[in-house]
Amino acid sequence: MKKILLISIIGLMLVCSCKCNSSNTENQNNDASQQSENGIQSGENNTSNDNEQQKVAKLNPQFETFLGKFDKRSLPYNENPSGKEKFEKIPINEQVNYLSKAEKLSKKDFEEMAEYTDFYYISNPLNTNKYHAIVYGRFEMGSTYYFLCTYNNEGKLISNIDFAAYELMGAGPQAGQEFNTEGSIDKNMEISVKSNEVTRKYKIQEDGKIVRL
Repeated sequence: MKKILLISIIGLMLVCSCKCNSSNTENQNNDASQQSENGIQSGENNTSNDNEQQKVAKLNPQFETFLGKFDKRSLPYNENPSGKEKFEKIPINEQVNYLSKAEKLSKKDFEEMAEYTDFYYISNPLNTNKYHAIVYGRFEMGSTYYFLCTYNNEGKLISNIDFAAYELMGAGPQAGQEFNTEGSIDKNMEISVKSNEVTRKYKIQEDGKIVRL
């Protein structure tokens, strides 16, 4: 009788042990499945964030072509023109599309000035997800003027300032004299424009606006 009772107890213990092992296995499988789903969801979120950043940084194709014609530079950046530099000319259509607001000129104005004024691609010293900075040159009457401009990804002008210059005086008591304006941008996006008489300080903000310090 005792043997039968002992066998019954052992059998009951084995059954309980199997049920527990089965339950633990199911729980482990459920945990693994949940982790896998979380991993997939996290991957989807990362992909979504990457796509969102790409959308922010995507350039207008026409503006991207214009930007690609400037010499790529890096910070710190400096220009101190001597009047002897040679650069590729900016055609009328790009003058109208991208320089008209900075120059406050119309297409007709650019066409009329073409006989004695040239515009040049100088450099592209800075690019971010929100804005792009270029320096272009205007040559007229023996003098060269450099301008710093920032644009958004659509190619719309954000800010512009006089950046550097080489001036050859052609008339008056200073005729024949040369004057230089030196422009620089440091790694903190701070701008210095230094002439013979004064130094002006600016800073490029995160949104591309250039503010006077």
